[in-house]
Amino acid sequence: DEDECSLGTDNCNEATHFCINTHGSFTCQKKGAPGDPPQCPAGYKYNTQKSSCEDVNECAEGLHVCEPESESCRNTVGAYECDVTCDEGFGYSSLINTCVDKDECLDVPCEVGYECHNTAGSYNCVHQPSSFCPAGYKPSNASVTGCQDVDECAEGFHTCLLDKEVCINEVGQYRCEDISLNEVDIGTLHGSNEVQECPGGYGFDLNTSRCLDIDECITGLHNCSSIRNCINTLGGFTCRKQTLKPASSANSFPPCPSGFKRDQNSEQCQDIDECTSGTVLCLPGEICLNTHGSFKCQVECEDGFVYDP
Repeated sequence: DEDECSLGTDNCNEATHFCINTHGSFTCQKKGAPGDPPQCPAGYKYNTQKSSCEDVNECAEGLHVCEPESESCRNTVGAYECDVTCDEGFGYSSLINTCVDKDECLDVPCEVGYECHNTAGSYNCVHQPSSFCPAGYKPSNASVTGCQDVDECAEGFHTCLLDKEVCINEVGQYRCEDISLNEVDIGTLHGSNEVQECPGGYGFDLNTSRCLDIDECITGLHNCSSIRNCINTLGGFTCRKQTLKPASSANSFPPCPSGFKRDQNSEQCQDIDECTSGTVLCLPGEICLNTHGSFKCQVECEDGFVYDP
């Protein structure tokens, strides 16, 4: 309930009326004649400091007539009610005016590896066989409870989008976070709350813990057209129009497309292996695979498994 009188959101005339808070609303009580003692309705008392009538807590002040052995006092705005005292494991329902069983299992009181079974007035924790573990856990002989956390990220049991999200393991579950080239949550990866932010055009390198320039031309993050060459710069890139040298020149060749370089011996455009050049920023747990004119980052699988794109 909101106390409109204390908050000053009522519309009572302070000179002639008292504001009295009620359940879900308020009412204006007319004051007596000047000099007469303030008169508050039953269930309220006058507060001289606030100059208003406020609710009396009959339960706290012992002004109720509830039976101490079988009833408990519950204060209400302007009055009180006597609820039946329930046994342990039961609670009183004002809707049906009787004691009902409490479902302790809703609070998950049992440890991992045990299943909660609610009973009348209590509950039991039933040990599960070693082959049974709740979602997010797997059997473990080394654990006291017989279950241990499953690292869904390391074992590939997640649904994160590998090209847009990174999988973060948590106890009993995991979460997917968007990949940002300019911001890496170090706290998530290393157990602290620090966040390393890099300026635009730079990405955080987990190996060196430094902000390194992102080569937009190699990673394909540029917007240069096919007739313009992408030139990487520190923190950015430029698009330069392709120029052809005169054909009469002995060594005049058109520039190679992005992802290729000209071989000095054969004078042919050959694929650049970005994975061995050290210019690729794949995420932890991924391996770099060279492709014709580009590269891709792929999840590294354990022995006996293959990656399914």
